Order: sequence, then C-alpha cells, then structure tokens
Amino acid sequence: MDRLTADRMFIAVMDEGSFSAAAQKRGTSSGQASKLVSRLEAELGVRLLNRTTRAVAPTEAGRAYYARLRPIMDALDELDLEIRDTVGRPAGRLRLTAPLTFGARELTPALNAFAALFPAIALDVAFTDRVVNIVDEGFDLAVRIGRPADSSLIARKLCDMRIVVVGSPAYLAARGTPADLGALSRHDAVVDTNMRDGRRWPFRHPVRGETSVAVEGRIRYANAEACLAAAEAGLGLTCVPWFVACDAVAAGRVVRVLADYETAAYGVYALYPHTRHLAAKVRTLVDDLAVYFRDRWPDSSVPSTPTTTENSDKLIRLPAIASIMDEIICRTVVSTTARPYPMSDSAAHDGAGSDAQSKGQSMGQNFDMNAAPLRIGSVCLKVRDLNMVADYYRTVLGLRTLESGATRVTLGTRTTPLLHLEADPQAAPLDRRQAGLFHTAFLMPVRADLGRWFARALAQKLEFQGASDHIVSEAIYLSDPEGNGIEVYADRPASEWQTASGSVTMATEPLLAENLLRSGGGEPYDGFPDGGLIGHVHLQVGDTAVADGFYRDVLGFTISSHYPGASFYGSGGYHHQLAGNVWNSRGAGARPQPMTGLAELNLVAREGATMEAIAARAEAKGLASTANGTALGLTDPWGTPISLTR
Repeated sequence: MDRLTADRMFIAVMDEGSFSAAAQKRGTSSGQASKLVSRLEAELGVRLLNRTTRAVAPTEAGRAYYARLRPIMDALDELDLEIRDTVGRPAGRLRLTAPLTFGARELTPALNAFAALFPAIALDVAFTDRVVNIVDEGFDLAVRIGRPADSSLIARKLCDMRIVVVGSPAYLAARGTPADLGALSRHDAVVDTNMRDGRRWPFRHPVRGETSVAVEGRIRYANAEACLAAAEAGLGLTCVPWFVACDAVAAGRVVRVLADYETAAYGVYALYPHTRHLAAKVRTLVDDLAVYFRDRWPDSSVPSTPTTTENSDKLIRLPAIASIMDEIICRTVVSTTARPYPMSDSAAHDGAGSDAQSKGQSMGQNFDMNAAPLRIGSVCLKVRDLNMVADYYRTVLGLRTLESGATRVTLGTRTTPLLHLEADPQAAPLDRRQAGLFHTAFLMPVRADLGRWFARALAQKLEFQGASDHIVSEAIYLSDPEGNGIEVYADRPASEWQTASGSVTMATEPLLAENLLRSGGGEPYDGFPDGGLIGHVHLQVGDTAVADGFYRDVLGFTISSHYPGASFYGSGGYHHQLAGNVWNSRGAGARPQPMTGLAELNLVAREGATMEAIAARAEAKGLASTANGTALGLTDPWGTPISLTR
C-alpha cells in the first residue's frame, strides 16, 4: 500500500465529510477511497472512521490521528511546493477572496489577464463582503479595502482608492447643493455600512487636514452599488468609491458635490499569512496586481474627466516570455565567489546604533535613504585594466563618466558620483580568500527600473551568477571583468519587511523573472537612473564577531539580521547598508597590498553629531582616525579605509 496516498485520502474524507466527495476531490472512485482508508486502518490496527449508510464520522482515534497528521501533510505539501517553485514557473491552485463590488468590477479584469499569462495556475476566487479568516478557511490571499486590522497577516499596499460624494440632479434641485462640509448635516445620507464607519464620511480639509463629518439617513445598504442606485433615485447623497460612481457621473445620472474638498483615500491591500516560504504563485499574483493598479490608477486620484468602465480593458499588458527561465538557467553560473547570500528570519540586535531613528523610520512604500543616520556614498576599486573595467560599468550598468584621467575614472548618475576606479597595473589579482569586497549593490529607484535593466541585460547575453527574491528586495548578481561582485536590485516596500520593533525579515527565494520583466512596461533602459545609488556594500571579513565590534560598536550600525557566518548592519531602519561574511575569508587577516578590489568605502553621515560620536567611540577603543574638516577617516580591522563625510 502507498501509505502517503492512503493518508491523503483519509485527510480528504475528514475534510469533505464523505467518501464520494473525497474521491471526487482526489480524482478516484468512492470504492477506491474506501479501500485506501480500510487498508490504512488495517496497517495501524485501529478503526479511524465509523461508517453508516448515511454518514461517516471519525472515531476518537481518528480525530487524534487527523490532528497529528494534518500539519505533517501540510508541511510536506509546503516542502513540495517550495521545491517545485525553484525549478519551474508558478503553478497550482490559488484561493483568493476580495470584496464583492471591487472584485467583480475592478479585480476581475486583472485576474483574467493573470490567468491568461499563467495557465498552470488555477484561480479559485470568492467575492464576498464578509471578512474572511484566510488562515482558518484555507485562502492563500485576500484583497481588502482599508487599513488592515489583523496584524498576524502580511499586508502589501496595491494602491489608494478615492471616494466621492454624489447626488442626483433632481435631489440637488430640490434640496440644494452643499457648499461646505458643515452643510452635509442638513442632507439625507444613503449610508454604505461596509465602510468602517459609514455614518462619518472622511475628508482632507485644506486647513485642518484629516477630518470626518457625521451624516444621518434612513437608508443603509451594505453595498456601494445599492447606495449609488438610491442616490440616482433621488433618495439622498451617498459616499462611494470613484470606480462605482464614474459611469453614473459620466452619464449625468449623479453629480459630484463638494469637489473642492478632497475625500480621504482608502488603501487597497493584498494580505497573506506569514510563512517561511511564500508560494511563487502568491508572490507572482501580488506583484502582478501591484503593477496592474499602478497603471490602472496611476495617481490614485479622481480623474477630472470621468473614465468609464468600458475603457478598463484597454490597459496594455506585456505577453509572457515563456523561455525566460530556461534562458536564465542556461546563462547562470553557480559560483561560490559571488553567490546570492542565504538568509533566515531573525530579530534585531541592539548595539551602538539602536536608537529611536534605527527602530521605526520609514514604514511606507519607499525607504528614504537620505533620512538614515548613515548611508553608502561611494565605493573606490583598485583595478589593473582601467579602461576595460570602466567600459564594463558604463555598458552593463549604464553608469555615466563624471571624471576621467589616466589613472582614475569616476562614474555615477548624471550628478552623483558612485564608483571610483583607480588604476594599478602592478597590483596582485583579487584573492577571494582575503578580506575585502563581496559585492557592491546598486539600488534602482523603483522596480520598473530593475525590470528594464534586466531586459537589456538579457539582450546583452550577460553571464549572471545568481538571481534571488530576498523579501526585502529582488536582486540579480554578476561580477566585473576583474572579479568584483555586483548586485543590481530594487527594494520591496518597507512595510513588507520592517516591523515596528525594527526587526527585518529576509530570505532567499527564486526570482520570478517574467513578472520582473513585465514591470518594466516594455520601455528601454536609458542608463543608470537619477535617484539610483549604492544601497549597500557586502564585505568579506575574517571574523563576524570582530566585524560586529567595529561596524556596530564603533560606526554605530544596528545588527538587523544574523546568519551563520554573516552579519547585516542597518541604519535608520533599513534592512542593511553594510554586511560582512566569512564564507570565503574565515580567519583572514589584513589584506595584503597592493591587490585589486576594494580600495576605500565612503559613508555619508546625515548629521555632524553622528561623526563626532563615531570619532569618540573610535578613540575610546584606541583606534587611529584622521579628521579633516567635515571628513573623518578610519580603517576597519582588515585594512579597508573607511571615509565618513557629510
């Protein structure tokens, strides 16, 4: 007997309540289902189910066996899913719940397009205005309107949804048009009870900011379309989402009122359970919806010219690139010298940098690197062939030449220097067993920039050394002609990976390449974008405890994450501006010179007090430093010069 098959059939009978329903679910006959469970009972030597002609009920032993077996099978299914996700395109059944009106009118076009792009994913969608417990009821994902109240779920904001106040021309002719918020109290309101507080309508007052106005009315519907129909019938004013009202406004059946007062926006969120491995099908759909609504509602505002639903299917969507994964696999080299780093969930560790700024900054969509106490300014590399290496960064990353001389080239965005290259033809080639640079990570301003760069990199037939989804970011790895590691990445919204306590969740999951490519919108990559920067630098060190003693205890970074053989250092709540690992360099001492690779790391301090505190901590530890006006110079324990500037 196949024990696994029998166990799965027993679980199906328990879940479905009958052999016939379980057999249908498992794709077999009722007789075969009964035989499998009977054989399982014979092997265990105990009856699991009591059978009658009308019903099937578990015995006490059956309930106990089910309670222990179900989590084991769920874990096995998750393992199976994780392995499948690493080798193929997203597949499997995906259960989604969403509000009725929003789901039917706005979400369905996005889901239909998604289903066409991913034929291996089976969508099972429930549109309901009931708040579904997605964990208990077996859903993979929920789309909800309004700030989520369930902190046990991960929430990703897809867009803002504007609401409007409308009334019919006949009603306004009879009762008058309200000129200000105070006038609403003199009008009949048709209340949508699906709103968190339907009797208070939210506005952004030009002077007082966020405010709400109490309204009264005799008609209450738990559906926005029903509220709109009542308003069209002249029964009062109603406050509904713009996507519900837009057709009626365009046709003249209702008129917007109080248009000079901006109504507050409701966020639209994708929610899914915390899990160590988020299924590729779920992450793919969430990413796809984020792109869809970014294009559908680009500024999340109410258009001055109404957009009717007949135009909703005109959104341009890129076709799937079916061979992309094969292409990446063929061109990816497994390498221990510049591999994507593995991660695990971890809690924050307090250190010299664990002040209030490093605990709670930037919980919104975009992390403001300039607000961090410390950030990466630039990197200086020593190279043997200056022209070849400079051409590589210009051609591959699209960096621009800011300064050029016989022995030094500076590259960056149009206005900001990021990479300095210094020529030393006599320097020894890079030795990966020594301390120094693991990789320089170039941060794209938005995901679409990374998608456009990735498309061009594929067209250039570059040799990738890895590609990963780290939850905090999506990253692609390669190296320059002299072996210096490079990461090109884009951050995910900080709200997905940063908690109020300052802890950061990171992992290494397969990069969903097709989805990333679609985010570029088919537009060409036109050089490293303005606003791009070096987001972090990953170092090779000889000992992580020694590295902690310098980068945390002297420079003041917080340890945002630990992994065996690596520490990750963040400032201002960022997942990490620096990291140090011993994967290739355990026990390494000071790097011998002259050698190619990292020549200097520049950090930028937001405030002078930060540099003064660093200088004081360095002096207390007996470390040599140099001060020159607004600059401070230090050397890490492996001889890498660190310059700090404001």
